[in-house]
Amino acid sequence: MSLSGGWQWLETQRQLNVFQPGVGQSSPETGYVQLEAHAARMFTHGAMFLRPALNATYTALHHAGLTETGLDGLGVEVLQETQYIGSVTPELAVGVTMQDDARGYAAATFTVGQGFRSDDQLVLPMRLLGANPAADPALIATALDRQALHLGAGLRVARASGLEVRVGYTAELRDGVHNHTAGINLKMPF
Repeated sequence: MSLSGGWQWLETQRQLNVFQPGVGQSSPETGYVQLEAHAARMFTHGAMFLRPALNATYTALHHAGLTETGLDGLGVEVLQETQYIGSVTPELAVGVTMQDDARGYAAATFTVGQGFRSDDQLVLPMRLLGANPAADPALIATALDRQALHLGAGLRVARASGLEVRVGYTAELRDGVHNHTAGINLKMPF
């Protein structure tokens, strides 16, 4: 189980030319807190292994709100908002251990999983400056897929000297959106 979080604040400028050129300025602040849990079980048969797992996250996304200045009545106000999103990803890893002795460890793994989210969009309430505060704000949304296929492949080689190399590839495949990540991690003692 792990807990992580972060906070960011920015200085932004937005150029607009409706009746005359203007520049809107704002200082948005956003943050998140995320709780993650992972449960897995390893089954081995000779050099082969099978690892079913369940990953769960619960995330709170917070926007502190902002009021844009410098555009007179054309600026926007973003209302303070906190949104909570849960996700669950059951997955199955299949692999082979090529070496596991006093000289080192080497294994290759292929993983497949299906992610499920509690929400299908991120929403932020906004309104034009000067709008009636009793009026409902416009809800500006970013779509999220509620389901995604997760694929991964990895190779880990570790030597008794402390040298370790990890090579990995992951993909998240959703309706019309494909995220691919590849990386290499090298650890060397000194």
